[in-house]
Amino acid sequence: TKGDNVSPTSFYGLADILSQKMFRLVLNDPKISSRFLGFCRAQFCGENMDFLIEVQHSEELLADAIDSLSNIQQKYLSAESPLELGLPSGIRKDFMTKIENCKRLTLPALTDDITKSKAYIETLLLTNSYPMFVKHQMTKNVREALAKSKNEYHGLGDCFCITDPTQEDNPIVLASDGFVHVTGYTRSDIIARNCRFLQGKDTNRENTQRLKFSIGSEQESIELLLNYKKNGQPFWNLVLVASLFDETGRLVFFFGAQVDCSDAIHTWADLLQILSASGSEKERSFKLGKELASSNVGVDKTTRSAWMWSRFRAGAGFFGSHRNKQINIDLKAVGQQERLVSEMQWKKFDAQVKIFYTSYSKVPLLPLS
Repeated sequence: TKGDNVSPTSFYGLADILSQKMFRLVLNDPKISSRFLGFCRAQFCGENMDFLIEVQHSEELLADAIDSLSNIQQKYLSAESPLELGLPSGIRKDFMTKIENCKRLTLPALTDDITKSKAYIETLLLTNSYPMFVKHQMTKNVREALAKSKNEYHGLGDCFCITDPTQEDNPIVLASDGFVHVTGYTRSDIIARNCRFLQGKDTNRENTQRLKFSIGSEQESIELLLNYKKNGQPFWNLVLVASLFDETGRLVFFFGAQVDCSDAIHTWADLLQILSASGSEKERSFKLGKELASSNVGVDKTTRSAWMWSRFRAGAGFFGSHRNKQINIDLKAVGQQERLVSEMQWKKFDAQVKIFYTSYSKVPLLPLS
């Protein structure tokens, strides 16, 4: 049932968050569908949800019309009707025929067209806007967890990896202790492999293709992926990828931060609460990637990367000691969240977005001595 406790694995088995079944639950929940409508309008695709709302109303009106016509037919026009209307037999017969044609032909044909159109728009929303909405709600929930529920998610603040695009297949060259803990893989399992090894049979290929495109174009990106731990357990992974450049503007590394969102979803109620969470009007129209990108309009990639490197060096969350030929990393103890809470507490929304964007990517990257 809706409130039964289930593990993240069994929850995934009951209902894939991005499945058509879950999407229909969202459409049928007044509060969540209202949130989804607001999100779609903010993304300039609200006409699809508006269409579904109008269609739903039309279906209800058509059902009422069929019931009403059937009632008129049985109560007033049929030969068995006890009521005497005084209608001429020709008019009554013609009326009866048209009602029958309407019930058997016109209305069913119209209903069929409505059903086909509705199914097409629902599929369009399911494959485009709905995954963006889920990612948006998950991201907002993670951001809020930074300020009030730091233990809600595994990996929040300490799960990351660094990859080297100068090597073939962009392999991982460093993995934090949090990355090891969340995925269940040892460092020897992880190093020198591409991050795609976390994907599995049910990982959404459209999401991975978007991520691949962002990496190929050296753009920052956030995606919600279904990944798999070493023991085969699926988990929803909120992934942030950022490009790191040296002082000459040359791409040297990709930084990937991960948050295990499945930790916060143990019941149907948990998921519905995340999807129905509201915020300010500005937050409802929040477009994370575009807004972050717009903050760097007019700034060249070297300047932007220098800003990111400075943020990494300024971080207080350190996770162990590892060294390879690319970078020298001095890692200490986990524990940056309290500083983040203090830093975010009285900031405006835009400032909080920037803090969230780099909150779990704070690692001191120092040049080799």
